[in-house]
Amino acid sequence: MTALCLWLTACGLIDAATPDVSVRSVEVRAITLEHLVVDWTFQVDNPYPAAVQVAALDWTLSVAGHPVVEGRHTEVIDIKASTLSEWVLPMSLSWSELFAALEQTEGRESIPYALTGTLALTTPLGPLRLPIAHNGELPLIRAPSVSLDEVRVMELGLTGARLEVDVGIHSELDSAVHLGELRYAFTIADTAVASGSASMLPGADSVTLPLEIEWLLSGLAVAG
Repeated sequence: MTALCLWLTACGLIDAATPDVSVRSVEVRAITLEHLVVDWTFQVDNPYPAAVQVAALDWTLSVAGHPVVEGRHTEVIDIKASTLSEWVLPMSLSWSELFAALEQTEGRESIPYALTGTLALTTPLGPLRLPIAHNGELPLIRAPSVSLDEVRVMELGLTGARLEVDVGIHSELDSAVHLGELRYAFTIADTAVASGSASMLPGADSVTLPLEIEWLLSGLAVAG
């Protein structure tokens, strides 16, 4: 034990301050029809003259006072000696999880949130658990709405039809919206006739969907 204490003292570990963790920034990276992606940038100050490792991060996110989601991040992250290190943790939040909380934000221009949790570190002195508590506000976020702007019949025949459908995407936060992929299903008289996906460019507010319909396959053939 005496030898260990002498080694730790020589390395400056006993006299070093305790590592600290904080949330440096919160950024909404993408909004889709199903969820929004928020990037949390964490900052770890390691005053030890020896490297440490992030072993796990347990967190709970509350929005407008309502706990909406919790998680555990277990990817090992190396923190060099005597450095201030950052890493980004993306969180995907579904609108269904946020619905109850967003109901409380009517009439507000921003959403209060709170992130609490524990960061587990592996250090030369043994395991260390650091509390995390961060509060802030984000601009009011609503799920984007979709409108069917125009349907064009490009070809029509006895065996099928080819259509083009213009779909508009509308959001209160246009600059933050990136609808990377739009998945769709097209029905006629409650019968599914076509489905697929379409990619959208960042910042675009509309997309044209090509639809190929075969009457026999869709069950819409009319006997002559």
